[in-house]
Amino acid sequence: MTNHATRTQALQQTTTDARHEHRRSRTGAQMRQLLWWLVGGTRGGKNRLRIIRALNERPMNTNQLSNELDLNYKTVQHHLEMLTENGVLTTSGEEYGKLFFLTPKMDDNLDLLDDIAEQTDIEDEDA
Repeated sequence: MTNHATRTQALQQTTTDARHEHRRSRTGAQMRQLLWWLVGGTRGGKNRLRIIRALNERPMNTNQLSNELDLNYKTVQHHLEMLTENGVLTTSGEEYGKLFFLTPKMDDNLDLLDDIAEQTDIEDEDA
């Protein structure tokens, strides 16, 4: 009986692990598609890439990002709204001092962002 219970528990754990892996791979595929759309497939992709990378270094508010990236405040605000609405960024605080952070989902998929940047040569446009 103990042997059977151990085997049943091991099978249940294997099944649970497989479900979690499937969810992770599905989430990764969804994130890849989202990042292709936000970064690789639009005119504003280069600025969104720069914003994500800057926020990966440290959280910032809109004004700090605008100064750091030498972009118009309204431009940064637009991109931050798009990235937040699509689950790439999250915020803390209110109004002017609101800080932007990468979501855990984005943080877990930064390698996808690097792949897309490399495949589109997005970083070499000005070089």
